[in-house]
Parts: sequence; C-alpha cells; structure tokens
Amino acid sequence: MRRYIQHIIRYIILTLFQVIVLNNINIGGFLCPYLYVLIILMLPANIENWLMVIISMFVGLTIDFFSGTIGLHASACVLMGACYHAILRFFINNREMKPGTVADISFMGLLNYTLFTLIMITVHHLALFFLDAFTLKSFLVTLGHAGLNILLTLAIILPYQLIFRSRARRYSY
Repeated sequence: MRRYIQHIIRYIILTLFQVIVLNNINIGGFLCPYLYVLIILMLPANIENWLMVIISMFVGLTIDFFSGTIGLHASACVLMGACYHAILRFFINNREMKPGTVADISFMGLLNYTLFTLIMITVHHLALFFLDAFTLKSFLVTLGHAGLNILLTLAIILPYQLIFRSRARRYSY
C-alpha cells in the first residue's frame, strides 16, 4: 500500500512542479525541461503493458489540461509508455526484477540508467516536438529544439535520481 501512496505523491508533486514552475521556464524561447516524464520512468518495471499505457495517458492528459495543449503530451506519453518495456529489456534481465522493482539509478547503475533514460526521453520529446510542429518543413529546426530539450531534461533527471537514490534503497517493495 505504501508504494501506491508513494507513486501518487510523486505524481502530484512532479505534476505541480512541472505546471507551476517548469512550464514557466522558457530559455531562449524554446527550451523547457519536462521533468514530468520521471513519473512514467519511476513506475514499477514489471507493471503490465496495458496499465503502463493507461497511466502514461493519464499523466500526459493531466499536463495537457494544465498546459492548454490538446492531447500533445498525452500522445507523447502513450508512445513512451508503449516503448517502456521493449527498451527496458535491453538494460535489465527480467529474472533480476522482483515485484515492484523500479528501474531507477540505484537498481540499474549510472551508465545503464543514463542510457535508458536518454532513449526514453528521446522517444517522448521527438514525438512531442514533431506533433507540435506537425510538419516536416522545418525538420532540422524541430530536431534541434528536441535535442536541446532532451539534454536539458536529462540534465535535471540525473541529479534528481542521484539525490533521491539513497531513499530509494531504504524502501523495499
């Protein structure tokens, strides 16, 4: 029961932080960190695919509701949730996971977690930025904006994981 409450609290805090603080940070007119993807990344690794997609959609719709975008974040989050297990299999052996294991930096190690997170953020951001642009006319510009936002988001997620890593080890599911 405690782990569900922990996920709900993380969802509320990260969503509020994204909506109130990060959505108002606009560096250079296009750089905005999307820390809310951490909600999806911090779900248990052995969660069912259908549930991952539904939770991802709910997370995206919540951000869409507060950001005034209609389905943009939801679409990117659903794609991210759908790819989650396929990408995670490259970094974790299913036999290593106990029920409730979170694919975080304390479980995967710094290098594997960084690569996994980078790929997941890339999937999310490319979908988000190309759906937002809705054209391939300015492909390189959109790709550049997405790339810089990927790096910015990763630069925020990694310190977050390193700071809260010791707490994650204390709570075993």
